[in-house]
Amino acid sequence: MTRTISERPAVAVDVGSTFIKIASIAGPAYRDRVPRDRSVEVGQQVEAILDAVQRRSPSVTFRICSSANGGIRVGMISLTERFSGRASSRIAMSAGANVVYQRRMDRAAEPAPPVDALIVSGGADVGSERMRRSIAELSLEALPHRTLIFAGDRHVADLVRARAPEALVLPNILGRDLHATGDHLTETIRSLYLRDLVDKQGIARLQERSTVPIWPTPAVASLGYRMIVEQRSARVLPLPLLVLDIGGATTDIHFGAEAIDIGEGERLDAIETGNRYAFTGLGSFPSRPSTLDALARHTRLISFLEVVVPDAVERIHAALREDPERDVPEELALYACFFLALDGLSSGIASGVRVALGRISGILVTGGASQRCRPQVLRDLVAILMPQDAGAPPQVTLDADYDLWVDGIRAVPPIGAAAAATDPVLETARVLARDA
Repeated sequence: MTRTISERPAVAVDVGSTFIKIASIAGPAYRDRVPRDRSVEVGQQVEAILDAVQRRSPSVTFRICSSANGGIRVGMISLTERFSGRASSRIAMSAGANVVYQRRMDRAAEPAPPVDALIVSGGADVGSERMRRSIAELSLEALPHRTLIFAGDRHVADLVRARAPEALVLPNILGRDLHATGDHLTETIRSLYLRDLVDKQGIARLQERSTVPIWPTPAVASLGYRMIVEQRSARVLPLPLLVLDIGGATTDIHFGAEAIDIGEGERLDAIETGNRYAFTGLGSFPSRPSTLDALARHTRLISFLEVVVPDAVERIHAALREDPERDVPEELALYACFFLALDGLSSGIASGVRVALGRISGILVTGGASQRCRPQVLRDLVAILMPQDAGAPPQVTLDADYDLWVDGIRAVPPIGAAAAATDPVLETARVLARDA
């Protein structure tokens, strides 16, 4: 029997780039998704949906997250790639940011594209001369940014403030044992995301109607992933687990430390339980052209087509070379996102992390692909990429009801739960200023 909106006491809303998802998170089960109406701003469309829900159930509350504005773009500058560089990138991506570039300080002079936030990290809290010299020589003019965040050796914080008085100085992400702890950086990135919503199609005013902060959807998915792997979810899936969230603009992968090929000199306990990597050029709608272009240039294109379109290999192969926008089926871009992201992850992604597919027991597919892809085709694509000496292939599951997102947004703490409604950016900046 179809549930009515009036039966739902609490509703979650995800404002995406192609669909707006709606789900009950308390009371009778209900799931729906509404296509984006491009004739109105997204905030206006969401408010109309919320109004319709509230007319039928005046006491309903809402939990809202959003990926409609694509997330904030960050640049990463670190003292080293192996420790601070990888740690800060993982923290930023798990918080929902899109990492545009990652560089060592001694290679930062080359001009970089503009970003919303420039994150500088490095060194344990020992006040090393190398770190002071690197900060003094860092060419901030070549790295255009709106906000500068420093999350490194606290003993050089004074030099950072002298060079950039408006910088947000946070506690170091690295302890003396080089283990990363990124709570302050995570909250700062999420706060910057909320600020970024102010001028984005009316999304910011939705905060007044949400009982939780409007987190970026990838951060909610990261939380849902952790709920599963830490066995705090009602859902039970094979572990180690890989999650692919295939959307219109990006394809995000969530994975655990146990699946990572550890490089020489790197420690497993220095890697987070939950990690995220965003393939910003892989998506089914705004990123469709770049996705199909990457597929057309892939060395295993024919093998891919034999799995996805076995009766039209030659025709689709020609279309990808000539006019993919007209002659390629819509679903093919979703399968391409899945295939290219898995291949990129297993061959070594930009952050320097390589996931061993042979260690994965389960793959959960969420986002648009969970609605339109066939599990057997996805399994066959995995088989193409599996190493020859691997055992049984991982189990592929479709998140058809978006349970990962529901788990995540249910776990987002409500506004004021942990502390007063202070700005996390200013609060974290005050912490180190007080302790310095």
